[in-house]
Amino acid sequence: MKKIIWVLTFIFVAQASAMPIYGDDDRIPVADGPENLKPIFSAVAVQISKSFLNFNETLSAYTLNERLIGTLATTINGDDGPGKLCSDQRFGDYLNPGSCTGFFVGGDLLVTAGHCVKNASDCERALWIFDFKNKKDSNRGDPFILSKNVYSCKQIVETQVVTNYATKVKIDYAIIRLDRSVENRPAIKYRKDGELSCNDDLFVVGHPSGLPMIYAPNGHMGCSSQDQGV
Repeated sequence: MKKIIWVLTFIFVAQASAMPIYGDDDRIPVADGPENLKPIFSAVAVQISKSFLNFNETLSAYTLNERLIGTLATTINGDDGPGKLCSDQRFGDYLNPGSCTGFFVGGDLLVTAGHCVKNASDCERALWIFDFKNKKDSNRGDPFILSKNVYSCKQIVETQVVTNYATKVKIDYAIIRLDRSVENRPAIKYRKDGELSCNDDLFVVGHPSGLPMIYAPNGHMGCSSQDQGV
């Protein structure tokens, strides 16, 4: 039986950057993901700039300011600037208003990458939104973002971004306090001891390059020769 390790990656790249995908690209929108992982998906949030959102008081919901938001194909950086994504690249026509991914770990606490929330200005400029995902056969994300799914950053509990080039160790995390407790969502269960081994199977879920929530089912722990003591 295949061993599945529930891992949520929280060091995500801002929407203007790109990272390579190795092997087959089997990412799918979470709407097409397995039912048994829905509780995990519900604990994932995306950071979106307040300037990209409009509040509709009548509907008690936010909508995306689409005239300020590009698609993945028009916002990603290539060697010579924006617009270098290949025309057949998957998710290229998806709106990508997000900048970072975070996950709910209990109470009013969210964990994300340190470079996403470095200071009070970063805390103030954006909102954190749960359940930001595409409906089936859509590339736009839900047009109405319910207020109950939207949180602001109230306080930075701790944030660190440290790179030690001598030891090749990089620390990049932040713990933030939201403006209220998160209700009706299970907190992520995270590892408190031990560590992953080379080639352990895992899956990843989040908002890569600011996209609506994406699920990658067939990942594995990669190791270099240095990791393995070769």
